[in-house]
Amino acid sequence: MMGEHEAETVSLLVRSWVAGSSPLADPGRALGTGLPVPRAQALEVIESARSLAVLGLTDGCPAVSSPALVRSQLGDARFSELCLIADALVVGQHPSVAEWTAGDYRVAVEWTAVLIQRWGEDGVQRLVAELSGS
Repeated sequence: MMGEHEAETVSLLVRSWVAGSSPLADPGRALGTGLPVPRAQALEVIESARSLAVLGLTDGCPAVSSPALVRSQLGDARFSELCLIADALVVGQHPSVAEWTAGDYRVAVEWTAVLIQRWGEDGVQRLVAELSGS
């Protein structure tokens, strides 16, 4: 999980990126080339991100049991920033992203944002390793 200083640094970075850009009509959907993972269905990616995000939690621990709970804990702005990072740097770079539905894409972004909130870059590396079969 990111510390308060790291989270604030990321927040400032994302806000600076967003301030200097205009929204894409279809963010991330056409990229799908940056992650060194095999092609996969969205549900496989979602399940991998979800299982890694909740790894080690005891039953009944609601802290990160859903993206909605994390959004309510962090606030809309902070969670949206995490989603921007998850979209641009992880989910939008998956080689199969163009084949996923918009709904599945959104869910993958949200669970990846939860994963990043809880585990930071280590979580992303674990996700890449799991999707690669490593």
